[in-house]
Amino acid sequence: MGKYPVTQAQWSAIATRTDLKVERDLDLNPAGFKDFEDSQERPVERVNWYDAVEFCRRLSKLTGREYRLPSEAEWEYACRAGTTTPFYFGETITGELANYCASTTYAEEPKGQFREQTTPVGQFPPNAFGLYDLHGNVWEWCADSWHRNYEGAPRDGSAWVSDNDNRYPLRGGSWSFNPLFCRSAYRDDVIIIARGGINDDSGFRLACGSGRLPQFEFETVTVNRRGEIIKRERHRAAYFTERIALVFDRGIPEMNESSSTEQQGESELAVPLEMVAIPGGTFMMGSPDGEGYDRETPQHEVTVPPFFMGKYPVTQAQWRAIAARTDLKVERDLDLNPARFKDREDSDERPVEQVSWYDAVEFCGRLSKLTGKEYRLPSEAEWEYACRAGTTTPFYFGETMTGELANYCASTTYAEEPKGQFREQTTPVGQFPPNAFGLYDLHGNVWEWCADSWHRNYEGAPRDGSAWVGDNHDNRSPLRGGSWYNDPHNCYSTYRDGYIVARDDIDVNFGFRVACGSGRVL
Repeated sequence: MGKYPVTQAQWSAIATRTDLKVERDLDLNPAGFKDFEDSQERPVERVNWYDAVEFCRRLSKLTGREYRLPSEAEWEYACRAGTTTPFYFGETITGELANYCASTTYAEEPKGQFREQTTPVGQFPPNAFGLYDLHGNVWEWCADSWHRNYEGAPRDGSAWVSDNDNRYPLRGGSWSFNPLFCRSAYRDDVIIIARGGINDDSGFRLACGSGRLPQFEFETVTVNRRGEIIKRERHRAAYFTERIALVFDRGIPEMNESSSTEQQGESELAVPLEMVAIPGGTFMMGSPDGEGYDRETPQHEVTVPPFFMGKYPVTQAQWRAIAARTDLKVERDLDLNPARFKDREDSDERPVEQVSWYDAVEFCGRLSKLTGKEYRLPSEAEWEYACRAGTTTPFYFGETMTGELANYCASTTYAEEPKGQFREQTTPVGQFPPNAFGLYDLHGNVWEWCADSWHRNYEGAPRDGSAWVGDNHDNRSPLRGGSWYNDPHNCYSTYRDGYIVARDDIDVNFGFRVACGSGRVL
């Protein structure tokens, strides 16, 4: 559920997106209280039920998630947040706790100020669920049809919809109503209005189901030491998609037609970024004795919580979409496309390279500001756990790799496989078989930055999957996975390069992929 009622800034951002129109046009800002310095943070009002539904549908198209109005049951449950008192504050309400007509009292509280207008969201205390402004400020539309009481109402929290009335309930009271109308349970036919009706204190907040994420199907392969496929398996993985949307002028390099559309003299970018659900689990991190290098030892047990990881390394199209957003800058400017391999027909789908650790962190910071989720680089433990996907062989393919399975210097062999092609450049992401978690390109294509500081081995490493961050006196961080340039001995799952690099270094094979905690998806 929305932390706050929808603000004027949020409304305008969706109302301007005429390309997302479902059924009706939307006023860019219908609010009566829009000429104040803090108007953007105030709730939008003067929106009818149909307008609110159109907003939800446009946002759903933009994000790929199903946004909607809450049912009355959901609204009241969320408002109460476990309380049984008239208000989530307790037995009464005051002007210090909410924006309503506080010159009228409910119980024995002193009279307060009648502000006579909306206030910016989030100025008053939240309830136990962390929701703000459910008492007062603006009435909030619900998805149900109006019913005069709860006789026959559903008991599963769903919206009670019927075709016998063109009215829908509003809940929560507003800036202009006395406290009786602002109670958690309040519903009255004085307040219900036709779906097409508007007034200067009717707004809404969003709801979104927390059900299962969509899934995609894929096939994995397993090879023997000769590089021969000995097994094929079908898998499914859950994921969600961020859509990095941006309108920019022609001074910024254009995207390929597959990534953008032209509209009213501007190029509108909407680039998908798919995040795959990685289940939590325990694995042995590092190389066993007698295999690999000392820097990959001691092998130790690590328990990794669930998280999300980019299906692919960050592409040039995704990079440009964020680098162009200077309004989201955290600490540093970003080159619009630093990649060496950017002048190809398929460059948008190739991984970005020639990015430093600091550049990658800036990208994550901007993406976090844009989406409200906490994007970051994966820890080394997360990276290796995600790469292995339950395997214990050198590669997630099995005992070796071939040029048909990954982009690396395949003219050099690892085991008994035949020599293959050395492509001498990056390739578009997703062209080679994934692992059992549904992740692509973890072996080869580009090295991937991790969040940790560099440590010469795993002595003292954390066992909870977190990044091992030291005092950073040497300003170095690890890269994992190998690249198009490297032979297979640099591309196996546990490999940690002895050529450790500074965080501000760049090269034609340095890239990254993003991670996101599982608690920050919706």
